[in-house]
Amino acid sequence: MQLALKKSIKMYLDSFGIIAGFSIFALCSLILIPLIASYIDLGSGFIRYSSLYLDINTVQATVFLFVGIISLLFMAFFMSSIITTVKLKETLDHVGFTKVLHSFYSYVLRIFSLLVFLGIATAGIGVLFTYLQLPNAALQLIIFAIWLPFIFVPQIVILDDFSITKAIKDSFNFIVNNPKPTLFYFIVGFALMLILAVIEVLLGHLFIWEHKLITIFLLSLGVLPFMLIFTTELYLSRYPLSHTKSV
Repeated sequence: MQLALKKSIKMYLDSFGIIAGFSIFALCSLILIPLIASYIDLGSGFIRYSSLYLDINTVQATVFLFVGIISLLFMAFFMSSIITTVKLKETLDHVGFTKVLHSFYSYVLRIFSLLVFLGIATAGIGVLFTYLQLPNAALQLIIFAIWLPFIFVPQIVILDDFSITKAIKDSFNFIVNNPKPTLFYFIVGFALMLILAVIEVLLGHLFIWEHKLITIFLLSLGVLPFMLIFTTELYLSRYPLSHTKSV
């Protein structure tokens, strides 16, 4: 697991130019979030599901759906490009922006369909729990359980060129049979998000609203691409030969 972390750090630094270019997709995806701010709470982290069936009208629903789809599409482009970069870096001596650009687009539709499914499932469960007035803690636990089997699906789709259904099954088997990579994923992800939260709080004392933009920028250029690289390296740990190169 430590080797995967070291490789991820090295790959992030070595590929920073490529990552910075493709991070514009993540930035566009996250910037769209304020357009549906009426339905977002706690730092754009949790949807106020009650608004989806109590307050929303036809026009708002149309805008919400359109913006959501565009945001997910940008995120699909971002995820596909970063994971493809890792894939090419593992097999080629030199990887440039153009090479990645010509290679990742074939995976976008599959990643997008996955994100749409997860988005619909999350919103549907959220609305149901809110309508039934069930505890929010139980809601978050259910959402976590829904997302858990999908952690490595984007990596499997791109690295192994699997269909979504086959990738979901393989991801579930990988998580069950290899719990340590999944645990390490959550530890590193929690640490990075905690650091980001502390930075946002500190910047909040200096700015009125600009710190939110800085947080989005750091998330797009730093946390998200690094976690995608790290998740990919964790998945590649199932293939020992992929970790024989020195770091």
